[in-house]
Amino acid sequence: MTNAKPKLNIDNESETLGKISEAINAIKTNTGFGSIEIVIHDSNIVQIEQREKIRFSNTNLNKK
Repeated sequence: MTNAKPKLNIDNESETLGKISEAINAIKTNTGFGSIEIVIHDSNIVQIEQREKIRFSNTNLNKK
């Protein structure tokens, strides 16, 4: 469901924070239900993961 994104090459901390903010806002805008996980290695954010929920109504599932 998610589109692969290229790695970001970022030179300074201000630019890094801007790119992280943009990524989180894009996920927030395009996701109905779900979660965002931020992965940190050696005190640096290296990855942002998105999980989206797809919910189904069980109204028609219980009818036989």
